[in-house]
Amino acid sequence: MKTYTFDGHGINGADEYKSRLATLTNEGHAKNIGKLFAAAPELMEALEALLEHAEKYLRLGEVGGKEKRIIESARASIAKAKG
Repeated sequence: MKTYTFDGHGINGADEYKSRLATLTNEGHAKNIGKLFAAAPELMEALEALLEHAEKYLRLGEVGGKEKRIIESARASIAKAKG
């Protein structure tokens, strides 16, 4: 798994040189989204694992309409993130 880091001003890569992936020039953006940006790979992995688990219950017919909408939303979010 890729592990990005946030140094308060930008996102650094997972390579041995910690190559700069993004620089957040707006201090507000850096504070608000920097950590989220850096955690994105772990968040994606967790969302995919939860979706896989939820889809098992969907196949068993053990989820209702609200849960189905949540599952569809998770699928759409993953698809959007992956392009």
